[in-house]
Amino acid sequence: SADNNWITAALSGGNVFIINRQSGRIEHTLTGHTEDVRAVTFFPRSDMTLLASAGDDGLVNVWQFDNEEFRLIATYNHEAGINALASDGAYLAAGDNDGTIWRYYLETTADARNVVPETLTVNGGVVSLAFSPGDGQLLAVGTNNIQIEIIHLAEARTILTLPWGGAVAFSPDG
Repeated sequence: SADNNWITAALSGGNVFIINRQSGRIEHTLTGHTEDVRAVTFFPRSDMTLLASAGDDGLVNVWQFDNEEFRLIATYNHEAGINALASDGAYLAAGDNDGTIWRYYLETTADARNVVPETLTVNGGVVSLAFSPGDGQLLAVGTNNIQIEIIHLAEARTILTLPWGGAVAFSPDG
């Protein structure tokens, strides 16, 4: 979480667990999926705690913590299973087995309920995603065909393809 108090873990069976970082105890269990959860991400925000989860059921769930519990505030349904999630605070990206990436604008909780996602396509199934720090104008995408694509989001195009794949991350300085 943005305040470093929680760690989230997703295990088989569709549950998402919110774990106290200091005690190691499970504090919350989120039950909004019908199949295995493959990806979770906290939004890096200071004004509210948002968490997204996604999995083999094709669902992307957005949860908000209201000082007592996590409430499901939005669900987005996709035909293919979702393998990867990333957030820059205002946007959420979700990538699937078919190489489709959905980008949701979630600046407010009202946006979460009324969002119409942008879509991007890459060459291969998505296995990992990362927004560039700061302006969030770049999205790194690791694919299952052993490639990394760097997408310039404002232009909605791949600006660099690298000949290896897997997990991706930007350094803090971008």
